[in-house]
Amino acid sequence: MQIILLAAWTSSRMQPLSDKSLLKICWKSIIQHQVETILSAWLNEIIFVCNDKNIYEIKKIFLENKKFFWSKFNFVIQKNQEDWMKGAIEACEKIIKKDVFIVSSNDIVEKEIFEKIAEEWKKWNYFWVICGKVVKKYFPWWYISFDKKWFLNDIVEKPWEWNEPSNKINLVLHYWKNFDVFNKKLKSFDNSTDDAYELCIKFFAQEKCEKIKIIEYKWFWQAIKYPWHLFTLTNYFLKKQKNNKNKQNIFQKLLNFNKKNNLNIHKSCKISKNVLFKGEWIVVDKWVKIFENAVIQGPTYIWKNSIIWNNSLIIKSSIWENCIIWYSTEITRSLIQSNINFHNNYIWDSIIDSNVNIWWWTVFWNLRLDNKDILVEIKWKKINSWLKKIWAFVGKNCKLWINISINPWIKIWENSLIVGWISILKNILKNSFTK
Repeated sequence: MQIILLAAWTSSRMQPLSDKSLLKICWKSIIQHQVETILSAWLNEIIFVCNDKNIYEIKKIFLENKKFFWSKFNFVIQKNQEDWMKGAIEACEKIIKKDVFIVSSNDIVEKEIFEKIAEEWKKWNYFWVICGKVVKKYFPWWYISFDKKWFLNDIVEKPWEWNEPSNKINLVLHYWKNFDVFNKKLKSFDNSTDDAYELCIKFFAQEKCEKIKIIEYKWFWQAIKYPWHLFTLTNYFLKKQKNNKNKQNIFQKLLNFNKKNNLNIHKSCKISKNVLFKGEWIVVDKWVKIFENAVIQGPTYIWKNSIIWNNSLIIKSSIWENCIIWYSTEITRSLIQSNINFHNNYIWDSIIDSNVNIWWWTVFWNLRLDNKDILVEIKWKKINSWLKKIWAFVGKNCKLWINISINPWIKIWENSLIVGWISILKNILKNSFTK
């Protein structure tokens, strides 16, 4: 069985953040989390469908890491993202064998589903299989209907709320036993409305020419559709490691880590006296320096070459490499990428991309005064995040000077420069100078 891992699509909904598959949570990129989950189910033949910008970074992750040497990886480029799933299939059809399992790199799932598909494949080897996930409230996606034997009847795109054919949505976890049959039919569908792939599934379901089995997905699932979904993922990956009962955990294998009460500190770190570690599952990687009176509350990851200065407070956050967190900075429930400087700031419930400077007394406010759900502007529309607390999403290469107050839900696009002594009440566009 070959895995087709879809990683070519860049989402305008995720702006101002960079490629979502390559954003780093805990100690690895999102796509690496996904691949390691697949490999843990003993499925080691993967075709990466990339775009012309991220293919080099994805190759670097998986071809230069020795622990992936036993795997069989292929990399292809999807030239036209507007073709969506159909374009992805066309990009790799020359190296596809008879049966394939299609997986999205941006839908984070548990390894149990891969094991379940493999089990069903052996048990019902003449069926095609897709996954249905129960949703407790309306989700704007493809809904599925099925008969009493769990065979697909129909697939419906974004029905009106209360008109859903079932309470299950279609996840991009599809196993096609005879892919040539599916692919030949797929080519006959026009892709002008970017749904040729789904229309092909609908055809086979309605014509009953091939039975499509529904497997109910019962485990953790998080689609990365909007930036705030990364908060859920950060919390998930932090807790997943904290609750990992596997005695062969990665940090127990590393002799260079001192492990005590779920506190994992690399022996090359310099930890001053009076540093307080609270809670469970704190990881401090190599060459990190933490100075007096800093407080680190877990679960938290601080990656290599970072510096935490005096009186700083880090709570339930993932901080990547080469960050400098200066005196009396507070970072809470946030996802921080690499090469970022903080200077006496308050950073709550935020996502900050790489190469950002945030100077003295610049603060991000994360809560509406009326304590209602925060609405975020996505493609000129206000979308309900269903969260009470969101601060800011900051793109790459931004510089924020002193005494800047930033309202909740603000997005600051890449390469922006903001001078001091102002309040930011609306989104900052790409390459902007704001004063």
